[in-house]
Amino acid sequence: MGSDRRQLWLWVGLIWAASPLGCDESDDSTAGTGGSGAGTTSSTTTSSATGGAAGGPALTLEIPWPSTDLTGDDNADLLVANEAGTLLVFAGGTDFAPSGPTDATSRVLAGTGCVFSKPWLIVDVNDDGSSDLLAGVSCGDERSVAVVAGPLAPGDHQLDTFPTRLALALDGALPSSLALTDMDGDLKVDLVASYPDATHNGVATGVVSVFSDLAALIADGSGVPYATIVGEAEGTLFGTIDGLSADVDDDGVHDLLIGARQYGDNGQGRAYLFRGPLESGTTEAASAAMIIDGNNGNANMGRGIAMGDFDGDGLPDLLVGATGDHAAGTATGRIGIFRGPLVPPPTHMNDAQRFVHGVHDDRMGAAIAIHGDLNGDGNTDLLAWGSGATVSYTDGMPVGVLVGVMGSPAFAGASTASADFHIHGDATPLRFGDPRMPGDLNADGFDDIAVGLPGHDADRGRVYVIFGASEIASGFASTAAGSLIDGTLGSSDRLGAYVIGR
Repeated sequence: MGSDRRQLWLWVGLIWAASPLGCDESDDSTAGTGGSGAGTTSSTTTSSATGGAAGGPALTLEIPWPSTDLTGDDNADLLVANEAGTLLVFAGGTDFAPSGPTDATSRVLAGTGCVFSKPWLIVDVNDDGSSDLLAGVSCGDERSVAVVAGPLAPGDHQLDTFPTRLALALDGALPSSLALTDMDGDLKVDLVASYPDATHNGVATGVVSVFSDLAALIADGSGVPYATIVGEAEGTLFGTIDGLSADVDDDGVHDLLIGARQYGDNGQGRAYLFRGPLESGTTEAASAAMIIDGNNGNANMGRGIAMGDFDGDGLPDLLVGATGDHAAGTATGRIGIFRGPLVPPPTHMNDAQRFVHGVHDDRMGAAIAIHGDLNGDGNTDLLAWGSGATVSYTDGMPVGVLVGVMGSPAFAGASTASADFHIHGDATPLRFGDPRMPGDLNADGFDDIAVGLPGHDADRGRVYVIFGASEIASGFASTAAGSLIDGTLGSSDRLGAYVIGR
C-alpha cells in the first residue's frame, strides 16, 4: 500500500524533478524524491540472482525509499517552496487538509538576498533514521546545495542554522537534478548530478557527474566526481535523469539512464543507458551500452525519463518520454515503455513493447513518475504529464494534463482518453507543472499526487493535492484536488514553483 519500506532496487526518490515543480516546458529535468509514509534511506545489501566474485551471488546495494517525513512524526509531509526563499513543510497525517501557507507546520527561510532553487533531494544524510533535505540555494553569485537536517521542530528556521553546504556548482550553475546510485559497485551510495547546459572542453555538451560515496561527499563538502559523462554534441541538453537508478542487467551494479532531448540536427532526441560499474574519468555518451533514438524530427525524446518495474514482472523497465512524437498525431507525444530484460537491446522509440500516448496537442511525456502506488493494489503506477494539453482541444489554451495508468502485468498500452484517469489544469492560460508523488499524506493507505501552479493569482501560486484512491476520477485540477493550497505570502512569490516528491 505504498509503504516506503518496500525494498526497491536502488529506487531512490529525488526531486525531480527534480525539475522544479510547476516548471514550464523549458525545464529539462525530471528527477523526483520522496516516499510513502515514514522511513529512512539507510542502505543495505542483498544478493542478486546472478553470480558475483568467485562464482558467488552478486551483491546489489539496496536503498529503502526515503520518506518526505521531515517533521519526524512517521507520516509523509508535503514540502513546497516558492521563488522568494521560503520552504513550507505541511505535516502529514489523518487530519491533513492545508489551505494556505499559514497551515505549514514548519518553515525554512533562505535569508536576505537568498532564494531556493533546484536541485532537491530527500535522503537520510547521517543514517540516524530521520529524513533530511538537500536543497539548492543561491545567494547572489554564490550557489551551493544546503543540507537541511531533520527532524524539523514546528516554527521558523533560518537556513544559516544548517551550516553544511555542498559545492556542486559547475560553470556557475547548480545541477538541474540529483540521483542516488551505486555506479562503482562498492556498495556505498553515490550521488549523480546533472548539468544539461554545462560545457566540456569549451563545448556545451551537457555533463553528468558521479560522486562516489555520498556520506564522504557531505563530510567534505567539496568533493570531486570520480566519473564524468559528457554529451555527444553542443546543445543536446544531455542530462535528463530520473534519479531512481536500477540494475537492469542483474549483475549487482546499478545502471543509469540519461536523456538528451535536443540531440540531432532536427531535435529527435536520444536516450542512453550506461551500465555499471562506471569507470573513473571521462566517459563519452556515444560509448553508452545502449542508445535509443527518437521517432521523428522535434520528437524531443528524453524529455521525460524513468527506471523501474512498471509491469510487475520483477525486472526493471525503461520509460522514455518524447513530447513531439507524432506516431499518434502531430504534437500528441508518447512514452515508450521498454520492458526488462531489454533483449534484444532497443535502438529506436518504436522498439518499445508498450506505449502511453497523448491526444491532439497533449505533448505527452514531459515528465514521468512511476514510483508510487496510487490505488493501493501493491503495483507501481505511472503518472505522466502532458505539457501542451488544452482545455477543449480547440481553444489553443495550454493548461497541461496529468495522466494516470495503474501498473499491472496485463497493461497493454493507453492514451490520455483511455487512461485510468486524466486531470487537466483549470481553464486559465497558466500551465501546471510536472506532478510529484510525495507519499501518503493523509495516512489512508494510498499514495497521493501534488502539483504546482506558480503563476496562479498574479504569481502568488497554488498547489493541488490529489488524494490517491482505489479509483481516481478524471476532471479538472481544482475539482479533483483533495486539498488546495493558495499562496498568500505576496505577489510574485510563486508558491508551488518547487514541489518535493518522487
